[in-house]
Amino acid sequence: STVLFFVYLGDGILSDWAPAFVQESMGGSLLMGIVISFSSLVGFVADLVLPQFLKKVNVRKMIVLAIGSSLIFCGILYWTTWWPWVVLFLAAMAVWGVYYEFLGFGGQQFVSETIPAHARAGAWAVLGAFRGLAYFLGPLLGSYLAISKGNRYVVVTAAVMVLIGYLFWLLSGGKGKNEVVVEEPEQVSIFVEAKHWWMLLRYVWPVVVISLSLGILDATFWTTGTVFSDNLARSSAWGGWFLPLYELPMVVT
Repeated sequence: STVLFFVYLGDGILSDWAPAFVQESMGGSLLMGIVISFSSLVGFVADLVLPQFLKKVNVRKMIVLAIGSSLIFCGILYWTTWWPWVVLFLAAMAVWGVYYEFLGFGGQQFVSETIPAHARAGAWAVLGAFRGLAYFLGPLLGSYLAISKGNRYVVVTAAVMVLIGYLFWLLSGGKGKNEVVVEEPEQVSIFVEAKHWWMLLRYVWPVVVISLSLGILDATFWTTGTVFSDNLARSSAWGGWFLPLYELPMVVT
């Protein structure tokens, strides 16, 4: 929880700052939406491909890959503060999309390996509370830094938070032995993975529909909402609370 808190705190800072910065650099909300959505497109492709590559990758490696991806994302975004080129923004978004997949797969494998089935709902609740707290504080810190210090301070602070998370990962035994479930290798095929998805959708489609609906709502808050929040923060001392208050119920529930 402590590791994820700092990793998500860095992510929360950038999630609040990036859409407004991209929109300002690209000159319009439509271009901002296209650039930001590229991360989700890459994440979708990664969902199809990564599970077949990660069968022998343990939790430790996936968390390290997630943290490494987050730092690369910070590095590319730092470049964009000097050179706001479309290709750099798209590269950053691609890395961001893969980072979310590594973090998601790593978190799911960690819970499934270490928590009994009957206690997993509670475990996800604890992890969700720390994630919600990080995304509650991230926009507040990001807005303050962007307005008072400038864009580069935002990116550097986010990278420092991720590094602190990595430090806690090492202190908590991240270097220790981690069991790997060995499976027979199989040929990587998007078509085979898509077939698995189709079989599962017959049973879990209600969850997919609900998740899609909530995802659209969440994406609206973290794109257009961040720009709206940024404008409010620049005009009012309380404007920066728009997104934090959106995340606060997650901490409570």
